[in-house]
Amino acid sequence: MKPITKLLLILTFLIATSITVKAQDPTFTVNWNSYCEVQSHDSYYKVTWAFIYIPTSTPIVQGFSENLGLNLLSWSKSITNWDCNIDDYPLKYRLVVKVERYQDDDETITCSGEARSSELRCSDLYNGVTLTVNMTYP
Repeated sequence: MKPITKLLLILTFLIATSITVKAQDPTFTVNWNSYCEVQSHDSYYKVTWAFIYIPTSTPIVQGFSENLGLNLLSWSKSITNWDCNIDDYPLKYRLVVKVERYQDDDETITCSGEARSSELRCSDLYNGVTLTVNMTYP
């Protein structure tokens, strides 16, 4: 086999492996319905989230989105810094999300809502979880 062919095969294998690994991260999607009037076109949404370990009510992994434009009504996240045991059978986890619409000052919340998942197995997180948040005036 020619050296260039070997190199191309190795590169193809590495790229395919990295794509496969990325596809195996726990993921979730948050959709929201805003039932509040937009008072400023400089407003934006933020999503705060946490995976909770139910037996101890401890957040295992948590984070938040960057500022999301008013034209968005959905946001997805892949968790790259956490590995749960995909073979876990017990229902041990819960996803909690909060969506807030901020005025342009990063302090005034004009619309918000939150949602929580039912109890989840680790494998449910790898299959993807979708939550819908109905937002109202705070």
